[in-house]
Formats: sequence, structure tokens, C-alpha cells
Amino acid sequence: MKIYAFASTNLTNIWAGIGAGLWAVSNSLNEGTNKRRRTLAQKMPIGSFGVLYCSEIHSFTSPFVVYSKPDESRIETNVWKGEWVLPFSIKPLGTPRRSLHREAAKSALPSMGLLGLSNADQLIYTKGTQTFVPSEITADDWSVLIQELAI
Repeated sequence: MKIYAFASTNLTNIWAGIGAGLWAVSNSLNEGTNKRRRTLAQKMPIGSFGVLYCSEIHSFTSPFVVYSKPDESRIETNVWKGEWVLPFSIKPLGTPRRSLHREAAKSALPSMGLLGLSNADQLIYTKGTQTFVPSEITADDWSVLIQELAI
């Protein structure tokens, strides 16, 4: 199954997005990166599953369901400080009160061992260059994420 992961530098931004039922990404200084993100964003289906990653605490948190297509024409300024692009609606399945540290994910997610992966980023893509790139995980991996992170 496909899952989309989005990184945030801090929990404050994650709480804001969860409260607003919205997620968006930063605008890159590189126009090629922005163009790639727009193209990939339009391929993310409504109903997709996602998870947020907080680099401040090196943890996954707040699984969600995608409720709308990313809006290329809108710049979001009301939820987070600054301007954010490609906003889309989400239905949170959890809050940042629950998290799974990237080190704990190595032993918790079945695919990590099955595939011989040493880093959670090899399974669930959280880097800025991988924004809107789906990760392929198993239903068992998703079950662990829901068990650990959902309300």
C-alpha cells in the first residue's frame, strides 16, 4: 500500500495542521523542485493515507487520510507562519501526543527487518526532496503505525 509522509521542523506546525485539518508544504527556492512537487501532488489520490514526521523529535506522528487534492492556486497564510503552498485537507487519525521515534520504528515496522533496512527513511520517505513521493509499505506496517499513533 502507498503512504505519503510529510516532514515538519517542529511540533507546533504539526499541531496547527491537525487543528486546521490541513497540510501544505514550503515553497522551495528552486523552481525545478516546485514544479516537480506540483506534478507529484496532483497524483496523490483523495483517500490516500499519510503520516507526519517531526524532525524536532525525530519521530513519526499523526496519521491521516487525504480529503482533497492539493490546491495549486492557493497560498496558505492563516495556519502557519509564512506562506505555504499546495494545501490539502486531511482527516487526522491521531495527534502529536503520540509519536514513534525513528529508532523505535526500525524494530516496530515489520518491513524494516524483512527488507533488511537500517534507516526508517529507506521505508517511509520524509526528506524534502521526496515531498509527495509515496512510500510503499505493507498493511502490517500501517497497522503498527495506527496502533502506535492513532487516537
